[in-house]
Amino acid sequence: MSRRLRTETHTRELPGISDRIAWDDLRTGDIILKPGHVLMFAARRGDYLIGYEAGPIPTWRARHCAILISYLKGDGYSPWRYKNMRPPRPVETEARYEIVFRWDRWRM
Repeated sequence: MSRRLRTETHTRELPGISDRIAWDDLRTGDIILKPGHVLMFAARRGDYLIGYEAGPIPTWRARHCAILISYLKGDGYSPWRYKNMRPPRPVETEARYEIVFRWDRWRM
């Protein structure tokens, strides 16, 4: 939905409309993907990626999270960019985020 595609696209179809990129090339709006799950990249703070992911049943709401990049790499995630993504405007690269840690499955 965030890509404004003409049809509904499932996680398994994202590699077909995206290009794999390097971890150091991530920009706001890129995705971090592994089979069956996707995170949307918002910012990077030190060793942490800040992003959004769909929450579990019953709400399926997006949640804001801070995750260790080493955890993502070790769990089989890789960064991707939608093929039709426009370069960000300067203001879009200045997103400000604070990391607030909660004891959940991402805390290591």
